[in-house]
Amino acid sequence: MKNLFTCIVCFLLLTGCSSDKKDNHVTSIDVSREYLMKEIDLREIADVSYVRFEYSDESLFNGFVACITDQTIVIYGYRTQDYFFFTFDGKLKSKFNRHGNGPEEYITATSAAYDEEKDEFFVLDASKRKLFVYSSAGEYKRGFALPSDASLGVLFDCDENSLLLYDGAKSNFKIRNIQAEATGSEKMEYIGNSFEHPFCRISKQDGHVLEYILVPENFDIPLGVIDSSIGIVPARKNNIINYRDGFLLYHQETDTMFYYQKDQPLKPVFVRTPPMSDRQQTYLNTLFEGGDYEFIQTITMQLPFKYNQLVRDKRDGNIYQQKIIFDEFQDEITFTPGVITTTRNAQIGALQYDVATLKDALEEGKLSGRLKEIVQDMDEEENDLLFLLRFKE
Repeated sequence: MKNLFTCIVCFLLLTGCSSDKKDNHVTSIDVSREYLMKEIDLREIADVSYVRFEYSDESLFNGFVACITDQTIVIYGYRTQDYFFFTFDGKLKSKFNRHGNGPEEYITATSAAYDEEKDEFFVLDASKRKLFVYSSAGEYKRGFALPSDASLGVLFDCDENSLLLYDGAKSNFKIRNIQAEATGSEKMEYIGNSFEHPFCRISKQDGHVLEYILVPENFDIPLGVIDSSIGIVPARKNNIINYRDGFLLYHQETDTMFYYQKDQPLKPVFVRTPPMSDRQQTYLNTLFEGGDYEFIQTITMQLPFKYNQLVRDKRDGNIYQQKIIFDEFQDEITFTPGVITTTRNAQIGALQYDVATLKDALEEGKLSGRLKEIVQDMDEEENDLLFLLRFKE
C-alpha cells in the first residue's frame, strides 16, 4: 500500500509541475533554515473591522469562536456549554444549550459547523462518537453515530450536502505502539472500528461516507515527544484547512500538502524540505493565504514545543520570519492557521481578544484610532472583542 501511495505522489508531482504553472505550481518550503524578518502591515493584506458583541445577562459568554459563516458568528461558551449566534454587528440572534447525557444531547462538543441556508447546526461529540444536528434555536433535528473508535477533532462544512472530517485513530494508535516500544511494553495490532481512511467526506443527512480522499500517509514517524513521566506528548496538527475554493489536506508525517476540491483531481501544492525523517523533527502545520502572502506555521518536536511563524511572499517566492504590524494595535499579532480554521470562507479570518488584554494595551499606550475608542468605552466584564479580517485578493 505504501508503494502505491508513493507512486501516486510521484505521478501527481510530475503532472502538477508540467501543467499550467499558475494552477499547478508546487512550492517548496525549507523548514530547516533560519529566515530574515519581514514586517507586514495588516491593512496591506486585510480589511479590518471590529465586532463588539452584545453585552447582557443573556448574551454574556466565556468562550471562543466555534464557526463563522457569511452572516453569522457562533461562539461556544466552554464553561456553560452554550452556543451563541451573533450577527456581524454583534447582535445576539439566538442561543441554546443541549448539554447532557440524553439521546439528543452532547457531552463533549469538540467541533461545530453551521449550514446557514438550511439552519442546520452540526455538533461533533467526540466522547459519544456522534454528530448532532440542531437548529440555531436549539431544536433537535437528527443525530447519527460515527465509528466507535474514531478519533475526531474538527468538522468542516464542505458543501450543501456534505461534511469533511479527519480521523486520527490510526495515527494515534501508531504513537501508542511507539511508546510501548520505548517502554518495553507489548505492541498491539490495530483492529479498531474507525474510518477506512483518515480523510473522508460524509453525508450531512445520515453520516454515511460519500468519499475517501486518498492522501499519501506514513504514520511510522511519530509527531510527538517522549517524556519520561507522561509518555508521548503529541504536538498539534492542522490536517485540514480552508484554502481558496477548497481545502488543504495534509499528513504532517509526509512531505506533500494537497489541494482538494470536490469532484476535482487532488493537486500537490506545497512540499516540505528536507524530507521528513526520524532525524528531522520540524514539520509544517499547514498554511493560509492573505493578500500577496502565505502564512506558514512550523512546529519543532521538543518540549516545550517550538512554534515558528513564517510568511512567503508570493510575488518573489521568498520566505521570511513574519512580523505583523497594525497602527491601531501596537502589540504582537501572530498569524497561525488558527486565524481561519473556524471560518466557512477562506477569505475571512478572525482574532479574538479579551477585555483585560485590551485594557492593559490601552494603559500602555498601544491603542489608537477606532480600536482605542471602542476599548475606552468597554466595560471590564464585557464580552471579548473580535477583529474580523477580510483578506484581499
